[in-house]
Amino acid sequence: ALNQFCLHLFGFLSHNNFLIFQESHKRHHRYTTHHDLDLEVVQPQSFRRRDWLYYLTFNLPAMLTSYWTFVRHSAGRLEGEQEHRLFAEDAELRQKVFNWARVTLTGHVALAALFIWQDWWPMLLLVTLPFYGTWLAMLCSYTQHMGLPADHPDFRICCRSVHLNPVLSFLYFQMNYHIEHHMFPGVPFYNLRKLRKAIESDLPEAPGLIKSWIGMV
Repeated sequence: ALNQFCLHLFGFLSHNNFLIFQESHKRHHRYTTHHDLDLEVVQPQSFRRRDWLYYLTFNLPAMLTSYWTFVRHSAGRLEGEQEHRLFAEDAELRQKVFNWARVTLTGHVALAALFIWQDWWPMLLLVTLPFYGTWLAMLCSYTQHMGLPADHPDFRICCRSVHLNPVLSFLYFQMNYHIEHHMFPGVPFYNLRKLRKAIESDLPEAPGLIKSWIGMV
């Protein structure tokens, strides 16, 4: 019950339709970076230099995409190969996706109106427009699979674990132990460091963040 409460709460606050993420991420774990099967991480991945301008400031494209997706789903419209594969044949789940989009969109519009009415401008930035300063999340998350071989059944080959200092690892929910997370997805995030120590002899070395990025580039 606590997991479900936090899932709904943080899905709302992060403008994330968690139902889509759940279905997409199950497929990602089942078919990690396999072409035409893993629709969440499609190799080869790439990043554009101009994207970092948005990550370091305000990510207007991400905000527009997020709100447009909620509007589209609120209108009962699927779009793209991934959404059709995940939900086209499951009417019940598809309806849940649309309903959550309506709850999220209505809730954020109502809260934005309240914040403006009450002159709570910081809340508008924190809740309605939290699409800024994401550079640290991107710096960490890009390391998960970028630059690694696709269509490989060994998670030690298609995933990358990265050594982070305790503060960054805590903020990142220990997802820097990404090979371990894929090998044993049922292990809670707060035990991934312990898992790493238990199976370290079977794993490749975990480079630091800078070394990982040098290798990716």
